[in-house]
Amino acid sequence: MSTIAEYLAGIQLQLKIWDTQFDALVAEGRKTSGETRTAYDRRLKELRLGRKATQKSIESARGAAPALVAKAQAGVQLACDELRAAIEKVSTALRELPPDGSTRKPAPQADSGEGAPAAEATAT
Repeated sequence: MSTIAEYLAGIQLQLKIWDTQFDALVAEGRKTSGETRTAYDRRLKELRLGRKATQKSIESARGAAPALVAKAQAGVQLACDELRAAIEKVSTALRELPPDGSTRKPAPQADSGEGAPAAEATAT
């Protein structure tokens, strides 16, 4: 098993990757308006808080006594798992929102067959 320093270095690298994903979500959020923008802002705030909690777990693990390394590592892993799940959930949910700020997606268009009678009328 690697040392706690190596483990935490790997976690820091993962945080940088997640930061890039977060920045992409922020950019997408800036393109939206209305209630969609509000939803982005609210969820991105949740992700920021999760990111801070993960960073705090990492700092605590860095200063952990050797006897507490396993417990600290488990705490960091839990924080990372929660952040990963939150990023995936928020990313999926936000991409499903309409960019125009409306709260509802338009209803699916059923094939009403409106184009067929016009074609028949010109054919006769």
